[in-house]
Amino acid sequence: MDAEELQAKLPDDGQKTVETEYGATPPSIAIVNAIAEMEGVSPTEIDFTLYENVDPDALDRHTPTRSIDSSTGTRRRPRRQGPPSTFEVNSYSVLVSNDGTIIVECTD
Repeated sequence: MDAEELQAKLPDDGQKTVETEYGATPPSIAIVNAIAEMEGVSPTEIDFTLYENVDPDALDRHTPTRSIDSSTGTRRRPRRQGPPSTFEVNSYSVLVSNDGTIIVECTD
């Protein structure tokens, strides 16, 4: 499932949504950065840890980062197999797609 398909699954209820990509940055860090952006604070100022809701090491292990195409020297988008990962982090719904996109939606 790609980012457009994920975005289509989100309700259009006026809630704040941030879409970002993971690549060289591990998904766990990209998620924390997106939540901090939504809260208007630095990542070190959010009042919870990702670990309270999901195992960030397992998330990063099972989500590939961008790689370099040896034939062209360009970065390739990460590709995951299987369905997207979805989980709740405090008052946020997080979707990690197969194409390197992360969508974070405020659910409050």
